[in-house]
Amino acid sequence: MKKIFLVLLSFTLIFALASCGDRDTKEEKPLILFVTDAGGLGDQSYNDMIWRGCERASDDGDMDIRCLESESVEEYRENLMTAVDAQPTLIITAGTEFDSMVQEVLKDHPDQRFLCVDGKESADNRTNLVANDQEGGFLAGFIAATETQSGTIGYIGSPGEEDKAKFGFLAGAYQANPQVEVVSASVEAVEDEQQGQSLATELHSQGADILFQGQGKFAMGIIEAAKEEDFMVIGSVKDQSGLDSNHILCSVKKKIPTMVKEEIERAIKGKTQEEMVVLSLEDEGIVITDRAGNLSASTEEKTDQWKKDIIKGELSVPYDSKSYEEFLNQSQ
Repeated sequence: MKKIFLVLLSFTLIFALASCGDRDTKEEKPLILFVTDAGGLGDQSYNDMIWRGCERASDDGDMDIRCLESESVEEYRENLMTAVDAQPTLIITAGTEFDSMVQEVLKDHPDQRFLCVDGKESADNRTNLVANDQEGGFLAGFIAATETQSGTIGYIGSPGEEDKAKFGFLAGAYQANPQVEVVSASVEAVEDEQQGQSLATELHSQGADILFQGQGKFAMGIIEAAKEEDFMVIGSVKDQSGLDSNHILCSVKKKIPTMVKEEIERAIKGKTQEEMVVLSLEDEGIVITDRAGNLSASTEEKTDQWKKDIIKGELSVPYDSKSYEEFLNQSQ
C-alpha cells in the first residue's frame, strides 16, 4: 500500500508539506486536496469515509493526496482558500456548510474542480455526492420500532435544515407500529461529542431504548451514552458495530469510499463531471449492516422486504415535513 501522510496544512505551509515520504517530489503528480468539516479525521463518520476513498484511490494510482483538517467552522473558508491556491486537480469538501463558499470560489476560479460530499448548490465544475438518507432512515425507523422493548425510540440529528433521515425514520417507525413514541433532538455542531452524549442521555431518560443517530463526530458521544446507560444505537455512515458490539443494534452504511475513489479517478482522467451522484438503496449505495449479529432474523426479513418495496417504487419515502404529512394521510 502506498503510504499517505495526513498533514494539517496552514496557509503558509501548503507548498512545503509532502504527502508521500517515498515519492520523487520533482515529478509532478495530480494533487487531490480534502477539506474536512469540524469533526476532522477520526470522527467515525463522513470525514473518515471520504479519507478512506482517498486512500483507495492512492493505492490504485500515482497521485499526491493531502488533507486539510478543520478544527472549527471558522476555519472552513481559510482552509478552502488554501486548497484553491494550491491549484489541485480536485478539491473535496465535507458537508453543506461549504456550499456557499464553493460557489463563491467558482466565480473567481471557474476551472477548479470540486467534489462536494452532501453538497446542494449547482455549478459547472462541481459534483455533489449525496444520499437518499430518507431511505436509510426509513429502514432504521422500522427496525427501531420493531425491536424496541419500551415502546419509545429516538433520533438525534445534525444541525441545519430539515433532516431527510429524520422524516424517513418517523415514517419507518409508523409503518412498523403507529403507536410507537418517537422522541428527537439535534446537536448544534457536528463535532460536539459532549452534546451528543447529553442529548442521548436525555432521550433515554424519556424512555427511548433505541436511538438512531445522524452523521458526524457527535455520534461518538451517543455511543458512549449507550455504554453507560445500557441502550441500543443504530449507527450511520459506516458499520459502527466495531465501536461497541453490545450496543450497536445495526448500522445504515453508505458507499462513500467507493464513490469518492471513482470521482478522484474521473478527475485525474479529465472526464466530464456529473452534476450529482446519488447513493440509494437501489444501487446498494445505502445498506443495512449488522456485523455484531444483534438483529433478529424476523426483523431482518421484514426490513429486507421494505427495502425491496422502496426499490420497486411501491413506497415513496418522505423526506421533509410536507411529504411526511402526505405519507401520514395516505397511511391512515
